[in-house]
Amino acid sequence: MASTRGSRPDPEHQAVLANLYDLQARLRGDPASLVPPNRARLEGRPADPVDLLRAAEVRVVALQARLDQLEAELQSIARSLPPSGSGV
Repeated sequence: MASTRGSRPDPEHQAVLANLYDLQARLRGDPASLVPPNRARLEGRPADPVDLLRAAEVRVVALQARLDQLEAELQSIARSLPPSGSGV
């Protein structure tokens, strides 16, 4: 049986939560944190700030691409709807 660590989630779970919170913030238009999940700590060694910055930049680009994809999908749906004044 796995040992419990109180209410603190596993580091892997914390990384998933951080990704979800950042995505939610971006979708709201708020700035997401630029601190990526600290995968280096998961491996037991300290994180290099330069590596953290690079990882953050990669995440921002990926999130921006996903946001662009969602906006295009929303525009496509909006174009497929009948005009609001058509009475349909």
